Amino acid sequence: DIYKLTAEVEKLKLRGRFTDVRMWAVVKLGLGSGLRVSELAKLQHKDLKLYGWRAAIFVRRGKGGKSRTVYVSDQTKSIIEEYIVWKQKRKLSADEEAYFFTVQNGKPLSKKTIQDAYHDFAERIGIAKTAIHCLRHTFASFLLVGGAEIVFVQEQMGHADIQTTREYLTVIDFRIDQEHNRMKKK
Repeated sequence: DIYKLTAEVEKLKLRGRFTDVRMWAVVKLGLGSGLRVSELAKLQHKDLKLYGWRAAIFVRRGKGGKSRTVYVSDQTKSIIEEYIVWKQKRKLSADEEAYFFTVQNGKPLSKKTIQDAYHDFAERIGIAKTAIHCLRHTFASFLLVGGAEIVFVQEQMGHADIQTTREYLTVIDFRIDQEHNRMKKK
């Protein structure tokens, strides 16, 4: 489903409509950063550190009131920069204090608005039983499958307890077993 989702979200960007391009950016940033939906809603331009060799997002007051730095790939950095340019062309603020995801009048999106928009989008493209939180799970799984140390993933995700992060390993092992069994049947 993640491959279908990413293919369909690219089509949204091409449409160019405000809500479509914003959904493209929400999905891409969710997949590329693992931010919680509440963190996406509170994200401000001043939280984006895109200069230098290590691009990052500073999460202010995440879950439990904790702050953290989330490092992002060059690809995610490019998506952020592209969305900023798109906003500026439409005279939407990219000032330090401005929220990253807004409605057309510049007011920040609420957590519920992001969740509902994602749910509607997923339903439209035929992906049932999904929530925006799945982007976060996918991000963590990609890190772990890519060989990231579990403590690094814990820090990126903002998990207080490493056991929460370890649950992703269980899911990955289960999926590997499923794929292995599927291949044996062929």
